[in-house]
Amino acid sequence: MQITNRENLPVPLVSAVSVVRKPRPGQISVTELISPPQIRALTNRYWDAITEDASGRIWATMGSLMHQLLAAHGRMESHQTERTLSTMIEGITVTGTFDLYQEAGTLSDYKFVSVYTTMRGISPEWVQQLNAYAELLRRDGVTVERLQIVAIYRDWNKNKSYEWSYPNSQVQVFDVLLWTSERATAFLTERVRLHLAADEGEIAECSASERWERPTKFALMKRGQKKAVKLYDDPRAADEAITKSDHYVEHRPGMNVRCESYCRVAAFCPQYARLKETREETSDSQDRMLPPPTDNSSTTGREARQ
Repeated sequence: MQITNRENLPVPLVSAVSVVRKPRPGQISVTELISPPQIRALTNRYWDAITEDASGRIWATMGSLMHQLLAAHGRMESHQTERTLSTMIEGITVTGTFDLYQEAGTLSDYKFVSVYTTMRGISPEWVQQLNAYAELLRRDGVTVERLQIVAIYRDWNKNKSYEWSYPNSQVQVFDVLLWTSERATAFLTERVRLHLAADEGEIAECSASERWERPTKFALMKRGQKKAVKLYDDPRAADEAITKSDHYVEHRPGMNVRCESYCRVAAFCPQYARLKETREETSDSQDRMLPPPTDNSSTTGREARQ
């Protein structure tokens, strides 16, 4: 895997963000385990051809630095920080490094993220990750009573903290459902089997949730406002909803966020190539269903009927 420097960033910064770990045969980390098997399989297959630009790795590295800082200040007699554990499942060594374990039985994981990430609650992958760490701790003879995510918002804005849906603080703690050991073991076993199958060529395609899919929408808009009056799946229904002179329809094409912005093997993924082709064909077809704009703007849609 090669790290490029298209933005001509300073050499020390490029060096700092260029630390990458190649997947190892017979071993899989919890982070890899909860990610789509297709990504890991393609990463293994095309490792030498994969490229990432240093400018796209800045936030991930900042998160790592924050973890190191918290680990340094979390070292107390009753705490364990940044400890790596492992266990054998289906002949594979599963490893995981948790952030903080407190003697009272609380296991915490820090996330250095944008505010948008938790607007609708924490992601299922975080729940899976923490419960996987909890099971590794239990197998090491450690009791886990509580799980929590500590979200640190890198883009928090104090001026927005008074909005009802916006975090009150730059740090927000979320309690996470603690699974039983049986449930955690079943999950880990299932995931290991999926990754082993992918290694053998039986690669399950990424699901909509794994692709972070955002479906195509047609927004009924009011001029001068950024928020949609209402969202529609059908362009004809959106067009028929125009009843006022300052209404128009805005086409919001769907996208697979992970594939398009966060997947290092997207360029080698046959599923993504097929999805792009289908989306382009569908988008063209849906645009043709909407009448052209009646003014000189680029907005898709039409003015209210007279």
